[in-house]
Amino acid sequence: MNNLGISGISTAIILIVTILVAIIIAVWITGIAQSITGRPILRPSETATVVGSTLYITIYNDGSIDYVGDIRFAVSDKVGTSYTPSSFTDQTIPAGSEISLEVSLGATPPADVSVLYGVVITDVGELPFKALVLRG
Repeated sequence: MNNLGISGISTAIILIVTILVAIIIAVWITGIAQSITGRPILRPSETATVVGSTLYITIYNDGSIDYVGDIRFAVSDKVGTSYTPSSFTDQTIPAGSEISLEVSLGATPPADVSVLYGVVITDVGELPFKALVLRG
């Protein structure tokens, strides 16, 4: 008798191999997700402001573990004038939370400067931001 279809054993082997491949892919994706999210994921607020010589900024921890470490800043304006902002040591930002900081810039931006550009420097990376300079 000529059987041109797939036999029962072949179907079972293909099904088992497909299930094993799916399990391997799922374990691999889960491992990648855990390695990515098993650390602090920091981001600065989009509404940083400067009043006088003080930068007001919030840093969020969207990661799954607390951030514990130093927070430093590099700040300048569009013409390249650099400021000497204060830094913070041994800061803790709990997972899923935020910290609001008042950073002394050491000088008040000139009257013609409306935006400052900066980088938050942490133990897990550098986070660019810009801050609107508010005038009274």
